Amino acid sequence: MPLWSGRFEGTMSDAMRGLNTSLAVDIRLLPYDLQVNRVWAQELQRIGVLAKQECEAIDKGLSIIAEEWRTIPARGGPEAGLWGGGASRRLGEGVSPSRGSRPAQGATPEGDCAMDEDVHSLVERRLTECCGPAGAKIHTGRSRNDQVMTDLRLYLKDVITQLRHSVRGCVAAVCDHADRHTKTIMPGYTHLQQAQPIALAHYLLSLAASLKEDDGRLADALARLDACPLGSGAIAGSAYPIDRERVAKALGFARATTNSIAAVSMRDECLEVASACSILMTHLSRYAEDFILWSTREFGFVTFADAVTTGSSMMPQKKNPDAMELIRGKTARVIGQMQTLFTLVKGLPLAYARDLQEDKPALFDLLDQTALCLAVFTEAIAGASFHADRMRAALDANLYATELADYLVKKGLPFREAHGIVGTLVRTALETRCNLRDLPLTELKKASPLFSENVMTCFDPAAALARRNLIGGTGPESVAQQLTTCRAWLR
Repeated sequence: MPLWSGRFEGTMSDAMRGLNTSLAVDIRLLPYDLQVNRVWAQELQRIGVLAKQECEAIDKGLSIIAEEWRTIPARGGPEAGLWGGGASRRLGEGVSPSRGSRPAQGATPEGDCAMDEDVHSLVERRLTECCGPAGAKIHTGRSRNDQVMTDLRLYLKDVITQLRHSVRGCVAAVCDHADRHTKTIMPGYTHLQQAQPIALAHYLLSLAASLKEDDGRLADALARLDACPLGSGAIAGSAYPIDRERVAKALGFARATTNSIAAVSMRDECLEVASACSILMTHLSRYAEDFILWSTREFGFVTFADAVTTGSSMMPQKKNPDAMELIRGKTARVIGQMQTLFTLVKGLPLAYARDLQEDKPALFDLLDQTALCLAVFTEAIAGASFHADRMRAALDANLYATELADYLVKKGLPFREAHGIVGTLVRTALETRCNLRDLPLTELKKASPLFSENVMTCFDPAAALARRNLIGGTGPESVAQQLTTCRAWLR
């Protein structure tokens, strides 16, 4: 029976049960729910609600459930005898399609388990089966509201830690390529038009810089959610003398939350993590777009390994950069799930409303997609081959227009005048179907008498880079410093 069944005489309709049940989604919180129950039982014993023997029985029961969970083959589904009788079935089967749930970790059989609304009621029922009346005392002084949020924050702490580890793995792969390509010069693009020469290492380190910021956002979110809601109850806090700081420390939190209403009704941690993941995915998507272009025959700047590419069902010659295209597509999905979360909470009254059950499908999905895309992106980058010869050959002489303008500025001409003079020279080159480097010195002198024989040094790409050794620039000394800083950050 549901945890709240005493108030009701009738039974829930099948359609309502399908709408109401979240077990197929929140089953992944089971290990965290066991952890929360164990600490809560210890606190109930400390304040005299549970006898020592009852607490030990609960601890043993939780260990039994943990072992049952551990031995589920590939988290595919426990046998019927473990979870309530009847023929076993995979989680999510028989759930109303209107729920939109997808099978997640674990499984649930027919029978008693079919009445479990969520992972929390599943654990409490199974615990009571394992240790009798002691199990029925486990919910004393708490609500599913604070229990859910405690489980969820524990889960997020683990997932964020794993994501940050993956981010660092991606940064390391990027740095490895940057280290090999400090002298590789390529066209830098703005508006998808060649702009100025840059070092490939400089471009790659821009990706590393973005990922480092992503790590910082995840770290910030982790620090803010590192507060334990347990003991907040449904809205007003527990009526029992719970030492919330003791409970928080026992669960590995830095502190307890400071307001019971905020603790159970807000989903700021979900919104912040979703936002951080959306920004991270947007970074991956933008670089994926460049790499897709670079992998074309027209560019030929990069080749991806077979492990992260696909072919065509019709055209035998095709080798498609599908890893990057899928990441670009998955980014829309992650951003959409973030939007779902913001839309879900924006008009809710305080404190708790059942709408919040829908936070987990969106949150879990965006976390899953981010983790998967980050892993594939890292694999694709690690196995990529960047072609320095194609990049060098693609350098257009008009890339050095800014160098010509700076040449005139160094001879005393105001930059805006220099800009106009070089712009006129570019137009002349286009009209005569040549490029800036091919214009004779006499033509340059017509535009400005400040040009002299040494103007040809402006067309040396290495010299152009060397003039940009300021912090963050594409010069070799700057790039070396960026790489050193990045390696130090990884350590």
